[in-house]
Amino acid sequence: SQTYDCAKSFVIDNNFVEMKKLIGHYQDLFGKENFFLEVQLMDQENMPASQVLAKAWRYMGKKLDIECVATNDAHYINKEDAQNQRILLCNFLKTTIGEVNQKIEDQEDVTLGSFFKSNKYYMLSPEEMAEINDPEELKVSMKIADMCDDYKITNQPQMPIFSCPEGETSESYLKNICEKNFPNRVLVNHDQYRQRLARELNTFNEVEKLSNGQVSLNSYFLLDWEIVEWIKSNGWVVGPGRGSAAGCLTAYLLGITNVDPIKADLSFERFYNAGRNQPGRIALPDIDIDIQKTKRDQIIDHIKNKYGNDKVAQLATFGRMQGRKSLGEVLRAYGKPFEERNIITKFIPDEASIADDLQEMREEHGSSSIIQWALENEKKLHEWCKIEKNELVGDYAFYFKQAIQLEGVKITQGKHASAIVITSTTLANFCPMIYDKSTKSQIVGYELNDAEAAGLPKYDFLGLSCLDKIFGVSQLLRTGEIDD
Repeated sequence: SQTYDCAKSFVIDNNFVEMKKLIGHYQDLFGKENFFLEVQLMDQENMPASQVLAKAWRYMGKKLDIECVATNDAHYINKEDAQNQRILLCNFLKTTIGEVNQKIEDQEDVTLGSFFKSNKYYMLSPEEMAEINDPEELKVSMKIADMCDDYKITNQPQMPIFSCPEGETSESYLKNICEKNFPNRVLVNHDQYRQRLARELNTFNEVEKLSNGQVSLNSYFLLDWEIVEWIKSNGWVVGPGRGSAAGCLTAYLLGITNVDPIKADLSFERFYNAGRNQPGRIALPDIDIDIQKTKRDQIIDHIKNKYGNDKVAQLATFGRMQGRKSLGEVLRAYGKPFEERNIITKFIPDEASIADDLQEMREEHGSSSIIQWALENEKKLHEWCKIEKNELVGDYAFYFKQAIQLEGVKITQGKHASAIVITSTTLANFCPMIYDKSTKSQIVGYELNDAEAAGLPKYDFLGLSCLDKIFGVSQLLRTGEIDD
């Protein structure tokens, strides 16, 4: 609708009755004291319908004694970020800025067209909000803010509770299992192994003391041990151990790994350095367990059944606009030919190949950019853009600048290949959850590092097809056939 009168013409008859019925439904769901009517006017010049809605909500508020609240539909921080959002929308809609502008000029419908026609979807200042909303509506926004609970995003690890046999603690039970398995796993140099085991177990116990009993590494190992034992009890294959966990004698004695760390001269401190721990900030071990790819879903189901479906979930991952992808999408959105995009972006390196340089850039400047690194180190890019006196110059400087601004923006959602969170608390109570279409279940809406900072204990079970092949060959040799 281009005008207020046009927007108003879409209001249906008997609208008040239907709106009252819908309002009553939500008041019953959430409580009258938690229900407000939203007045959103930041883009009223381009969206006359918002003025019609504002008038309707204010009328309903007076009639039904419901407070109206001023809100701001912010999709980016600053007004000048509007064009960056349009690039992302073009990526999502598989179109270009030129095609969208042509449709707008021809007065054709454009998907999410408001964002292309207006730059008002940024975070308005209090003064700007005061210009478009009633003072009482602004006060209600503060009232709602005061109603919100204060909470901490970061926490100590919320350790799952391992159920030990009666009369056993996690400390004693872990030690007893290690002692039971000791004769079968250690054949020589008993004193050396016992000294190493005592040192490792003492480290785990000291961590528990440092955290006032909140973080139990004994329970962490017992939980991994139980899962590995369950996998083996089904006759399935478990990998021998990978990464720094092979340096832990405790994991070897539990059968979590099958690499003798003393025989292989592997360091325990490489696996777990307790010196990094501080009161209030305890790090967990990182044990990667390789399992059969075809059995992973069954193993996850076992973990959920044993430790609680609401306490176990996989982790989300998010794909980002990195250097080459970011520049390529900007150039595509502005209609640059495929061949030209390829010629330019081939000079942008992969992140992994310059990881150390990017880390130095972050330490020096607080942030890093693959594209900026390329401009500083790859002279072939200077045909299109280069840096002079800390400014981007050249025919394509505008595109490079916008691509740098978009680096790191999340554009896709996936699921971590191995990480599983297991906690003592219902996950939805202290972290965001996302619906995963592939498994039709909830997964944790944090990525790996953020999940750990939030106190979510992570366990890694990576499905490998090579273990399925080993399992199949083993079955074939034993029985002459391969089961499904």
